[in-house]
Amino acid sequence: MVEPPVMKEAIVEGRRLVERARAKGLPIAVAGWFRVGENGPPELYVATPDEWIYGPRPIIRLLRETLQETGATSFDLADVRVVDASTHFVNGAMNAGGDPTRERVIGPQLVGGRFVERAFVYACDPSATPSPMPPGSRRPHEADAA
Repeated sequence: MVEPPVMKEAIVEGRRLVERARAKGLPIAVAGWFRVGENGPPELYVATPDEWIYGPRPIIRLLRETLQETGATSFDLADVRVVDASTHFVNGAMNAGGDPTRERVIGPQLVGGRFVERAFVYACDPSATPSPMPPGSRRPHEADAA
């Protein structure tokens, strides 16, 4: 299946967003464009262990700033889903379609119990561990300071 031009651009711009967010210190276990369900919209999933510890707000803030810096035009923050890296869906996505350290296309198939029509998965980092500080922060998390 050939990707429409707008999706090809979103894949490139999504990769740029993920690379810059990682460079800023956001640990990302899995990221990629997923079309979940038969008619679901494509969404850029960003799975990070920081979501479980710090919640989605600091991650979304960091992604918003990074998205603005990249100048992406093919998608916006409403197309991004921040998820915890320890879910069955994320673990399934990491292991689907071959070598998790390489970019790949998967689907249609079940991934972690959910039907994925099609997905473009960026290189995964199975060793991603939580940040010592909230994403985009310069101070330790309050729980760590106690």
